[in-house]
Amino acid sequence: MRYEFPSLEWARELCRRVNNDHYLREISKDFTEAIEVRIDNTPDRGLVRLYFKVVNGECREARELPKEKDSDATIVLYADYDTWLDMLSWRLSPTMAFFRRKLRVLRGSWRRVMSRPIAHYMLYYIASRITADSSA
Repeated sequence: MRYEFPSLEWARELCRRVNNDHYLREISKDFTEAIEVRIDNTPDRGLVRLYFKVVNGECREARELPKEKDSDATIVLYADYDTWLDMLSWRLSPTMAFFRRKLRVLRGSWRRVMSRPIAHYMLYYIASRITADSSA
């Protein structure tokens, strides 16, 4: 199946794959956050906002937010579409994107985002595989 980034289907597939990765769920079992990912300058759509609710390492919700609605997200990440694609294709790491000011943390903190480096890496890998699998 093809999952176009960024779309509701892509976000739901990310949730599904996260929940199916038993190791990631185990090392994240005490992780509970509401995370909003903002992707700006997408072709044809402008700003896209994806919302993920993670409870004890399980992704319980993935949805797209309206552009004008505020969210209860405790972490909000923002980058333009090209930066997200560069990260998902491994041309740019999230850490380098952050230090180059291409990826911004609008709510929460970078320390909080990176508080679980192995889980963060695994999530990054899973997200990149969805995009790569869809391109094949």
